[in-house]
Amino acid sequence: MNGDELSAAGAPGFGAMAAIETYFDRLGLFSFFAGLGDRRNAEHLEDALYVMTANRLVRPWSKRRTVLEWLDDVALPTGVEVPSLAQCYRGLDAMAVAKAALEPHLYDRLTDLTNLDLRLCCYDLTSTYFETDKAATEQFPSRRFGYSRDKRGDRPQVVIGLLVTGDGIPIAHAMSPSASAAMWWSPPSHALPVTTPEDPSC
Repeated sequence: MNGDELSAAGAPGFGAMAAIETYFDRLGLFSFFAGLGDRRNAEHLEDALYVMTANRLVRPWSKRRTVLEWLDDVALPTGVEVPSLAQCYRGLDAMAVAKAALEPHLYDRLTDLTNLDLRLCCYDLTSTYFETDKAATEQFPSRRFGYSRDKRGDRPQVVIGLLVTGDGIPIAHAMSPSASAAMWWSPPSHALPVTTPEDPSC
């Protein structure tokens, strides 16, 4: 066959998706989220969360654009079902509810797979604001007015804290209402032993 007569119908991305699948599996996330899906009667919950994780790592788009456009450009691993937009939204709700169990699970897997050095742990803060002039609501009770690192004191916001190793590997995170310029937070039990300095800005 003459190579000039060949044409390509498409070239979906494969390598990145395969690499992410490997680490998703090594971290036990397929089994973790599959069990969570069984308890919530949510089919293919693990697939929806894998797809959203892969999208954030490869090409961060909105959930709608991920489902309607990005999935056409990548090759999903064998056995992974294409999620619907509704499954993605429900997956985010399920993951938020499972945070208290998910972080210790990831911490245990990371300590098994890597040599995490916990002699020094650092805790930092950031904030994000909402494009509204309304403070806390029943749906978003955590957003409040306060000190803004973005210099947007006219917008309600939340403060986000992240605990990492000295190498920058995340251990846990927390979110707090924006009530003041600083937020102190006790390390979660799965991250102990951690020596916290008197100054929270490690």
